[in-house]
Amino acid sequence: MKTLPTLLTLSVVPFGIATASGQTSAHTVKKHAKAIETPADPTIIPLIGTWYVNQNGKESHAQRLSLRKNGTFAFIGSGWKSEGKFKVKDNALALEWTAVDGAPVKAGTMHKSIPLAPDQATFVIDRYTYAKHVE
Repeated sequence: MKTLPTLLTLSVVPFGIATASGQTSAHTVKKHAKAIETPADPTIIPLIGTWYVNQNGKESHAQRLSLRKNGTFAFIGSGWKSEGKFKVKDNALALEWTAVDGAPVKAGTMHKSIPLAPDQATFVIDRYTYAKHVE
């Protein structure tokens, strides 16, 4: 006998409950499925991690850019933080901010496209070269 894989879905099941007086009461029961993590966009996988300014082959931890597998980023420095979404487009890191120092940013108003090195090992923002932290 073969066993088929089970597909768990989220469903809402209405049913009636009879009371002692014979009246029915409609109730809804929610069946919850376990959250499934969405896999990262394959184009961003090589970039996922923490990036630091690289000066003369050494990491400067004064600021960092964290790129997460869900396509979000956090740019953090001493006394400031910005957040948003990112993707890779035409070998460039496309950042779109959603918040700066905790204040929301109107969608589409703050963005930057940063060219990646051909091997995607570094990129330059302003005059600072960023390299991915390797543990």
